[in-house]
Amino acid sequence: MAGGGAAHFDVTTQRSISAAGLSDATSSGSTGDMAQVFGRLGYRFDLGKASIEPFVAGDHAWIALDQAVERGGPAALSVGRQEYKVAGATAGTAARLPLGKLRIDSELAARFELDDRAPQALTAFATAPEQATRIASTRLNSTAYAGRIGAVLPIGKQMEIRLDYSGEFSSNTTEHAALAGLSIAF
Repeated sequence: MAGGGAAHFDVTTQRSISAAGLSDATSSGSTGDMAQVFGRLGYRFDLGKASIEPFVAGDHAWIALDQAVERGGPAALSVGRQEYKVAGATAGTAARLPLGKLRIDSELAARFELDDRAPQALTAFATAPEQATRIASTRLNSTAYAGRIGAVLPIGKQMEIRLDYSGEFSSNTTEHAALAGLSIAF
């Protein structure tokens, strides 16, 4: 499986600033672009009614945001052009186990992030661009471990109910998610 996508952004911001001795309203407009490619390669081994599928996957994204200069008073900001490249590689195993009408799907994987794992923006007051400072986002972890387990119950030939849990764990972050859904094929 492989794919890709592209997007164009039109970004508009409006801020109201209120602090001791300062009251201001600012606005700005900017644009940006993004492109992404991804792919996954695996091979499924059937073990009776169950199956196991080792896989590798990769992705690469490029994101560019043009400079944004706010209009307004003394609190107006200027944010420099930003460009990021983020790539990732994943290796894991997916498994499927039927239990009567119910089917259990699971996946365990390790994900490795490459390239710009700590995006930064050069930001200054619009009236003093020479006094800029770097603002950094939360750094992406170089390695994370992910797991998913789900139960699927078919209802007839074209519908199924699904309940999933997924989690991602790394040295300084943990994410948990639950999903419930109804799928209808037509």
